[in-house]
Amino acid sequence: MNFDGGRHSFSAPNQPCSPDNLVDTSAALGRTARVPMLWLYAENDQFYGPDLAQRMFAAYSAGGAPAQLHVLPPFRPNGHNTVMLAPADTWFPSVEPFLEKLGLPTKTVIEAPLFAELPIPPGAVAACQEAFADYLANPDDAKAFAVSTGGHCGIGVGRTAPEAREPALMKCKINTRGEDCRLYAVGQKLAGD
Repeated sequence: MNFDGGRHSFSAPNQPCSPDNLVDTSAALGRTARVPMLWLYAENDQFYGPDLAQRMFAAYSAGGAPAQLHVLPPFRPNGHNTVMLAPADTWFPSVEPFLEKLGLPTKTVIEAPLFAELPIPPGAVAACQEAFADYLANPDDAKAFAVSTGGHCGIGVGRTAPEAREPALMKCKINTRGEDCRLYAVGQKLAGD
């Protein structure tokens, strides 16, 4: 499965690195891929909007790769990372039939741990209060949440919680136009715990 995949720059929204190269790379991968693939992109993904996602998908599938593209409804101001941050009922209706068709499990095998109950960052602006609620709703531990002195924020994800720290701080810094940022939460705990 491809969850809003590509290569982007953190410098500005809607500024992916070399979109034509992304399309060319998708075409090259599609010429040899024979495993069914599901692509999920949000309608309001600010790194890979529907037009670029459609171009990459068309190039990928033109080589004979068996694939489906689902454009998900908008999520928050930037739908990038919808699968990581949005409730599962936002994206799982697209994933479940794909997995079932492949004979793969779609039901809960083990119960996930309860969501952490952490306080909203003091002084967080409304958008960051919403972002923190989304952060808490994601049971993954490979995430971090940074806040600025002015109440702005950034979320980072990675393969591990330590790997998510730097992207959270970097996104916070970009969102604040230079305010100091610090980690507020890492995984399911406050950063100081």
